[in-house]
Amino acid sequence: MEKQKYRIAFDIDGVILDPVRALFEKYKISLKYEEISQWDFTPLIGIDMKTVMQYFEDLDPEQVKFEVCCSHIMNLIHDPNFHIFFLTDKTPKMLDWTRKVLARAELDEIPIYASSQKEMYCMWDILVEDKGETWEKCIAQKRRCVLIDKPWNRNVSFQGAERYFSVNSFCDKMIADYGSE
Repeated sequence: MEKQKYRIAFDIDGVILDPVRALFEKYKISLKYEEISQWDFTPLIGIDMKTVMQYFEDLDPEQVKFEVCCSHIMNLIHDPNFHIFFLTDKTPKMLDWTRKVLARAELDEIPIYASSQKEMYCMWDILVEDKGETWEKCIAQKRRCVLIDKPWNRNVSFQGAERYFSVNSFCDKMIADYGSE
């Protein structure tokens, strides 16, 4: 019997990329990363979302740090039991910027799909996410979503979530459990 091919969608911001630290540095924000208690952190830093989004659009792709060791994702890409892609709610302009950032880690060949309703997007079996509210929507739709541990998703309302310390630990678990022999 042939093994199931798992379609894994990775969110980008907060899961693969970390544009937040560069934003905090530019605006000299004193709030520490570990103190971000909600996904929409703009009320915590006193900068409106429009300014934050404009900052991200203008940010040099070279300044963005990666959250993960990209070799772990590459291991999944090269395993025939997995189909990997990125799923984001970015605008078309931001998708071009994101591709430039991903090119630095040779991840730009991975397909990127945009959807403002990730929980309804039918192409994935597992969504790797950092936003607790998206996790809740996926669970309500009876979809498998895993949370990568972040300060903003440690809220008690997300108890019971399948969590991983990092994308690397998620990838290692997938290879161990479902990878090809």
